[in-house]
Amino acid sequence: MIILPNMRELAQIQNAKTFEQCLGIAVPVLQREAPPIAMVCGPISSGGYESVEKNLAAFREYIRQVSALGLKVFSQMVYENTFHRLKRAPYCKTGEELLEAFYAPIFQYGLIKTFYFIPRWQTSMGASWEHEQAEKLGIEINYL
Repeated sequence: MIILPNMRELAQIQNAKTFEQCLGIAVPVLQREAPPIAMVCGPISSGGYESVEKNLAAFREYIRQVSALGLKVFSQMVYENTFHRLKRAPYCKTGEELLEAFYAPIFQYGLIKTFYFIPRWQTSMGASWEHEQAEKLGIEINYL
């Protein structure tokens, strides 16, 4: 099962002005589901398959595959357009604001129990950071 926001939450994501607002939408979405919840990790904006479009297509396919195993999978794909817009905001200086303001709290809350890393994850700054977080927080790691 792929975990997705409802229609009202999707509209809120599209209108979000900060990564923290996106976090405020994602946490209740994840909390509605009983654990365990998995997440696919890999290249989106850096590294991977030559372009963001190819990376997103691969990501979607791997999310579908992990879900087909009978797992609950958090899909960050519905946030991607907003993330790309927010990364161009004046307060985004390093590119790590997304990782620290959105993903780190989700991981620290213990909402994600397992990471599934797609091929070429090591070429991605964000996925490499997620791998470090998994090791630090004791989140199970699997490689696809």
